[in-house]
Formats: sequence, structure tokens, C-alpha cells
Amino acid sequence: MRDDQDFPIYTADMFASPADECDIVMKGGVTSGIVYPYAILELARRYRFRSIGGTSAGAIAASLAAAAEYARTVRGDPAGFVRLQYHCDELPERMAALFQPEPRFRRLFRYLLRAQSGSSALSLIAGLPLVAPFQAMVGTVVGAIGMWALRAGLAGILLGALVGLVAALLVHVQTLIRTQLPRSDFGVCPGTDQSGGNGPALTSWLHAAIQNIAFGEDWRSQPPLTFGQLQGTSSGEQIDLRVITTNLGMGRPHTLPTLGITAAYSDTEWRRLFPGDVCEWIAGSVAEPAQMPGLLSFPSPVDLPVLVAARMSLAFPLLFAAVPVHVRDFANAELQRATGATPIVENRVSCLPMAASAAIFLSTCSMPCCLLDRLSHSALTTFPPEQQPGTSGYSFLLPLAKALGCRRARQCPSAVCSDQS
Repeated sequence: MRDDQDFPIYTADMFASPADECDIVMKGGVTSGIVYPYAILELARRYRFRSIGGTSAGAIAASLAAAAEYARTVRGDPAGFVRLQYHCDELPERMAALFQPEPRFRRLFRYLLRAQSGSSALSLIAGLPLVAPFQAMVGTVVGAIGMWALRAGLAGILLGALVGLVAALLVHVQTLIRTQLPRSDFGVCPGTDQSGGNGPALTSWLHAAIQNIAFGEDWRSQPPLTFGQLQGTSSGEQIDLRVITTNLGMGRPHTLPTLGITAAYSDTEWRRLFPGDVCEWIAGSVAEPAQMPGLLSFPSPVDLPVLVAARMSLAFPLLFAAVPVHVRDFANAELQRATGATPIVENRVSCLPMAASAAIFLSTCSMPCCLLDRLSHSALTTFPPEQQPGTSGYSFLLPLAKALGCRRARQCPSAVCSDQS
């Protein structure tokens, strides 16, 4: 529940006339994602966000900031930032409901939550059979009967039951890892609403938040906010949103909205990951690629919904499913010539955690915004100290003075200031 003594009360007039412009980049991190929106609200009172970048949880904050800036700059509605605060204020109460596993992973998900909550080792061991009760029962019975058939005593029968239980659970876990997880795009939570969920799941909540922030009360009648809409009708209205994602199949990053490769997607697969109205809108705006029948072309940069980019950037290994994207397999040309088939390789696209130093290497960033933590080893050993931000304490990386067009950041006494190269 929000405490008005801790949070300021924002009104639309506070965001109506920003005195300056800035660029902002937000790195990933769950705790960072909770804090970013309130930093955005304070910055938005003085700055218009010209360029916005983010990855993982930072991409969620970036998408919300872009939606609010779209409302203010393109639609002339500064109340978008007030709506942003509303959705962020409700987030703590909704947090548990955002993570909704598929039914087949529900027991495992609950057990992992218990393990994370600090339950005792004895409690965790006792609760392990509940992850797969049928398999546990079968393993226990088979192990006990096997030792009984060998005329073992009571101790032997109990030992056989224990060994059977452990073996059954190991087989179950192996089955989950080798077969079930790949079929679920390597994540127990697709991000969309699941049966038995208490409220909207993360992607559903984010979709509603982006639309409401961008379009106000009539958001339900509006199509998904796209990167093309962020461009506005004139150069003065342009909002440049960039989101980082990682192609797990190729082992390379992409900067959305431009994927940089010819790709396609399966409407059936994406309906597991995105709300139905978003999938219907995308399907109506793209064509079927001639060389990849049965699939739909990946949306062009202007037609790519902001929600899709934010979801593709979201990173939480094994928790959230990766977004599958298909490309042609040109490496398998020999098989193609021999069979006449059209090989297609599937690439799972998700965002791997970026180093804390990522913001200082992104060009044209006048306001890198990330919570300070330890820099990666490569950043500490590759770049000189004057190009590394300080890491003492936990605070935001903010410039001491506006410097548009910067290409590096250098250490300053109490913050990180931008320096034109």
C-alpha cells in the first residue's frame, strides 16, 4: 500500500513544460526495475526524454517512460506520467501475481518459492515429494518391493524405498530439463495469464500499463503502441526507444526495433507469450514470408509493438520463457538441395544480463541511469579508471551537467558526468 508520506503526489501540470531534453539508459536488475520509474518521474519534471534505452528490467522501465513521453510530446497529454506513477504504485501489491507458471510447472514453482523463502532444510526435504507426488509414490513402492523381494529386513526395505524415491525424483527433474523446459521455451512462466492466477501476469500487466499510460482512458480501443508511433509527426516529437535483446541461438545481441536479420515467427507460439489482441494486430500488419511457409514475417521497425520489444528483452533464466524467432538455415544448404525442403532453424530470443557498465559505452547517452554495483571484470581490466564509474555505495548514475552527444563517461567526485569526445 502506498504511503503518501514517502512518495510525492504528482500532478499533470508538473510535467507539462520540461525545461530541457535528455537521453536515458537503464540497465537490467529486478531491484533496479522497481526504482527506475520513480527516478523517471523526477527527471520528467525537468527533462523531455529524447532517447530512451534499456535492457531486461530496464527495458520495462524504458517502455513505460516511452509511453508516458509519447502521451506528453505527441498527444499533448502530460498526465501520462501521472498514470505511470499509478501503475508503479500498484506494483508491490501485484508482484506475486505477475509470476504465473504453466500448470505443469506449478508444483515445482511453489517448491522453489519455499526454498527461496529460507525454509529449513528438513522442511524442504519433506516437501520434495510434493513436486512430483505420483512419481515419488511409484519410486518409493518399487524400491520397497524390490528390497522385499530380495528378502531384506525392515532397514533394507526402508533404504530401498528411499533410493526409489530419490531415483524417481531425479528422473522427473531430468525429464523437466530435457523435454518439458525446451517445449516451454526454457521458462516456467510464459508471462501471460494462466488458469488459477490471481490477477494479470507480467506481460498482460505491462501491456495494459503501456496502453493506459500512452492513450489514457480509451486505451482499450487503441492498437498496441508501436515504435513507429513514437516517431511522432515531426522531428520535434521524435522519441528514440532502443531495447537490447540477446539471440541465444546465434549468441549475439540485437538492438530493437531493428532485428538486423531476416526472421519470422509462429503465431501459435507467440500467443502463449503475448495477449491475444496484440497477436491479432501483429498478424494483420505483416505478411507470410515466401521462403518460410506457415510463419509470419517479424514486424518491421515501425510496426513492432513496444510491448514485444520489452518482453524480448526480459531476462530471468528458467523463470520466463524466451521468445522464439525463426530464421532460414543457410548452413544446411546440402540437405536443402538433396531433399528440396526449406530448413528453418529456431532461435530463442531473450536478454541475458548486461554488465553494470553497459550504460557508459552506449553512444549519445547524456543520462546513463543505473544502480551502482560491481563492474564486470572485463570492464575493470580493459578500460582506464577515468572511463569507469565509481562503484562505492548505491546511487544513480546522473550527469553533473547536460552534454548531448557524449561518447564516454568519466569519474567525477560525487557522480558520473558525461564528457563529449
